[in-house]
Amino acid sequence: MPPLEKESLHQKAVLRMRTAGATGYDKFGDPNLDTAVEVPCRWQQRKSEVTGQEEGAVPITVDVDVDRDIAVGSRMWLGTLVAYNALSPVVDEFQVVDFNSVPDLRARHFKRDVVLHKVGN
Repeated sequence: MPPLEKESLHQKAVLRMRTAGATGYDKFGDPNLDTAVEVPCRWQQRKSEVTGQEEGAVPITVDVDVDRDIAVGSRMWLGTLVAYNALSPVVDEFQVVDFNSVPDLRARHFKRDVVLHKVGN
């Protein structure tokens, strides 16, 4: 049986991780990101505002439970890697503005949560 923190991760999302501490940008002003990988998640739409680590108050549209640590500035897209690779250009991509990790009582497992806002909004 999987840990409770990973039990509800039945959806798939594509993650393009930003290396922690990376400051580089491409010629279009977007952050340099790693190759896309598919990750299990629980994607929840919502509307609110949060104070990001790199910006001021930003509108939040998605809250995602994930199975790994994800750096602020990374990008995510709801769907499979096959569908993501078929898109040109990619639409509905979201940027990570906050990451939280909470251990269980014995610090064996962690509940990981990222907060996203839509790129281009």
